[in-house]
Order: sequence, then structure tokens, then C-alpha cells
Amino acid sequence: PALVPMLEQRWTRVRTLVSAGVNCAFSTDAGISATKPHDVLPAELTYAATQGLSNAVVLAAATSQAAASCHVGDRKGHLKPGYDADILAIPGNPLHTIEAILEPRAIFRLGQRIR
Repeated sequence: PALVPMLEQRWTRVRTLVSAGVNCAFSTDAGISATKPHDVLPAELTYAATQGLSNAVVLAAATSQAAASCHVGDRKGHLKPGYDADILAIPGNPLHTIEAILEPRAIFRLGQRIR
């Protein structure tokens, strides 16, 4: 319960920044413990979309804007020829229903299907 006011303030700040045109990058500290495994990013992104951000803002923050913030936007963060890309095949359009990212049908990494 003590964290709730802090989280509300955080999301208010994020919404203010996004409304002002600031590009935000989203990531997680996934993999740091058994309670936060590497596959938590989709759940974190769907949560972010419940906090007053559009699905497009959330998806860009986790892809192109995250890559740009790490100075690798010239080769990651977009589906373009010559770019490194992991591809998640999902049912539906995440711009309409972001929860679709929770149900991957296939995952491709470095051109190979890994799931």
C-alpha cells in the first residue's frame, strides 16, 4: 500500500512528459531474480497501457525509442532491411489490443524461429 502513491506520481510524471512530446523508453530489470524472469516485458507493457498511455506510445517506447536511447537506433528498434530485429508473431493488432503481445504464436530471433 505504501507504494501506491509513489506509483501514481510516477505515472502522472510519465503522462506529463509524453503529453509534452518527450520520447520515453520503457524497459524492465528482467532477469535480476527468479521473481522477475526475462519474459516480463509484455506484461509490463500491457500494464503501462492501463496508465493512460496509448498503445502506440507504449510500443514505441519499448522498441524504437528504447533503441535510440541506447544509441543503437541505427540498427535496432524498427523492422527495416539491414536492421537487427526479433519478431513476435501475435494474434491481432497490438495498436488496437495490446494484450495480444501476451499471446505470441511465434518468436523469431536473428532470422530463426525460437518458439
